[in-house]
Amino acid sequence: MVFLNPYENGQTLCLFEIAGITFCPGEGFGRSVALMARGEWIESFRMHPLGIPGSAIIMHRIYSIIIRNQSIKSL
Repeated sequence: MVFLNPYENGQTLCLFEIAGITFCPGEGFGRSVALMARGEWIESFRMHPLGIPGSAIIMHRIYSIIIRNQSIKSL
């Protein structure tokens, strides 16, 4: 998501939109993450309010998995 261009509309992975439903709860999340990675924090929040906290949760999870795997290797 970080490498997306948040200013262009491209392919969608949203199952709601593919099914023809106009409301999608995750609409703009990927663009929000891309804007956050570029340092555009206010625009990121406007695009999707959970983009910044969601990114923090994902990064924490990746970090915890790496730490866990390193401790397993050392056994």
